[in-house]
Amino acid sequence: MTVAEPIIVVLGPWCGGTSAVAKVLHHLGVLMGTRFDVGIRELDDTWEDTDLSLLCRRAFSEPGGELLMDAHTLRMKLRDWAANHRHAARVAECRPGVKHPALCIAVDHIREAWGPLVPVVVDRPAAKVVASLNRLGWWTDEKERAESTAHLIAARDLALAKLFEGHTDALAIMAELGAAGADPGSVWGTWAAEPPSARLELRRTARGPRLTGRKAWCSGAGIVSHALVTAWDGEGAQCLAAVAIGQPGVTVTADGWHAVGMGRAASGDVLFAAAEAVEIVARYRDAGADELIIPAFTLGSASRSKDTCDLFFEEVAVHFR
Repeated sequence: MTVAEPIIVVLGPWCGGTSAVAKVLHHLGVLMGTRFDVGIRELDDTWEDTDLSLLCRRAFSEPGGELLMDAHTLRMKLRDWAANHRHAARVAECRPGVKHPALCIAVDHIREAWGPLVPVVVDRPAAKVVASLNRLGWWTDEKERAESTAHLIAARDLALAKLFEGHTDALAIMAELGAAGADPGSVWGTWAAEPPSARLELRRTARGPRLTGRKAWCSGAGIVSHALVTAWDGEGAQCLAAVAIGQPGVTVTADGWHAVGMGRAASGDVLFAAAEAVEIVARYRDAGADELIIPAFTLGSASRSKDTCDLFFEEVAVHFR
């Protein structure tokens, strides 16, 4: 049986530095394409095969990266392209290679359609990628930017997406409720799970609010610097408090349920022993009430501004190398 020649695949987002890597591969004798698209916003070639670029534009939205055709059709078209590309590489006596930013959100599809691959991942810092895209006017407004960024993060790493969601939700909730803003460089989690076996108590003391008890299913507990948590006071009312995780009264454990594929989110149960806290909302839900009355829980994307994204990536990316 003839084994297909592995395709060298350059993976990275738009403005991620993939063109420079593809150019180097081209000059080393790798066939990156038979015809190339010319960069719209830059003078140099993108080193993206014209036929594959056309397929990617039809298959994925820009800038959001949403799949626009059914997966079966996409994989059939990818398979046909790969067969033609491998044939052209054999004729040219070259190794086959390819580069297109959409491929980093289509890894499952190309693995299924193309067979053996040699991935070349270009890991430009995410904050710099976002800054470059901002300069190019890649997004029409902050809402599009937030939705697109969240989707692309999820495509790259579900654990990172989970942390990003918790961080931006916490900032949005505090902004909505008029609380003080987060310190620059801080990374936040939003922990609102309320299983019967893990109940956090808030006590109002002369030295300020104190948290005692266990909080379950805390995403990013081993990474975040602060968290927004739900707790209950002595009168049976639920409260909302902000807490610094690095203080002596907080212990991060490896206990609790861990979702498959989310190990790098460093989640677990967190124990509080008279930990200092800042009360954000007092008595927003009485015992027996049916709903949380914090509208900002649905407004996480509103806080995904440029500065929010950039600072988040700078602080968290080191955990995802």
